[in-house]
Amino acid sequence: MLAPANTLLIMATRLDKRLPNTRGGALLSRTRERMKAALRVVKGSGTDASNDRDGLADAEASEPDAAVPRTRVARGTSSRESYEAQAARLEARMQHDMRLARTIQQRFLPSVPEVHNGVRMHASYCPAYEIVGDFYDLIEIDRYRFQVIIGDVSGKGVAAALIMSRIIAEFRRAAHSGLAPDQVLDDVNRFLFSRDLPAGFVTATCIEVDLKTRSLRLANAGHLPTVARRKLTGATWMFGEASGAPLGMLEGEVYSCETFYFEPGDIIVMVTDGVTEAIEPNADPSAGVLTGIVADGDCDLSKLTAEILEAVETSEQVRLADDVALFAMQLA
Repeated sequence: MLAPANTLLIMATRLDKRLPNTRGGALLSRTRERMKAALRVVKGSGTDASNDRDGLADAEASEPDAAVPRTRVARGTSSRESYEAQAARLEARMQHDMRLARTIQQRFLPSVPEVHNGVRMHASYCPAYEIVGDFYDLIEIDRYRFQVIIGDVSGKGVAAALIMSRIIAEFRRAAHSGLAPDQVLDDVNRFLFSRDLPAGFVTATCIEVDLKTRSLRLANAGHLPTVARRKLTGATWMFGEASGAPLGMLEGEVYSCETFYFEPGDIIVMVTDGVTEAIEPNADPSAGVLTGIVADGDCDLSKLTAEILEAVETSEQVRLADDVALFAMQLA
């Protein structure tokens, strides 16, 4: 049996090997050397130094190789690697959550049919970030009437996405209440102020199509004008200028409607500012690039919208990191 001093020395040796290059390991090394010296001094106490050395050698030989990785990493030796691993796991989790949020957000947008009550339709949505604030919606009122909404929530990220999802619900509620487009904007504007939301605003255009009277009523809250193209003459122009400030900007703002009577085959194109920022000089829609594409574009609606999106992607203008939403109709 080893003497008590030998036992302590062996324990110190084992700990010394487990804690290399640390403050605790250095302290144990010094303690170990002092205990060796003390053992050499106390030969007369019945402790044989050669036995001590033999016991120490046996203890050292019985120790596993220090190079073999252990399940518990010594404190201070791998903390940086540990933090980096934790940060990588956190980043991966955040990316997963953002992709999931984007999927959920896009579920709020309707699946637009190619034909709705004889009206050909096409919608595109190209977000610049995982979750964003651009939106559109198709709301059926009755057999002959439906409303189309397109808009953009100021800001990016989670806050804009949350407001966007609630705004869509409020537009649907107002439309199903039988309100005209200008009244829909009034109603949603009051809702935003009633909830005392953080500073921000929503640009939006609301169009109501009446297939029975072949009329289109439009109200605009600080959004881009809408592009129209006559099938018979090919005449193309912008109409539906903003009649009031963006929603959530001025409490009690009043909006007005503009009426447009269409003919079968006429095309209507609504976009968010991600389109004009990409293709129009100085992001000014009155420069006429978008209207020119619509005027010269294919009569097939899906091909025409593809031409607009191609112009956005290949534009030589400095494109800002903004989202792109488009809703087009070919009326019956």
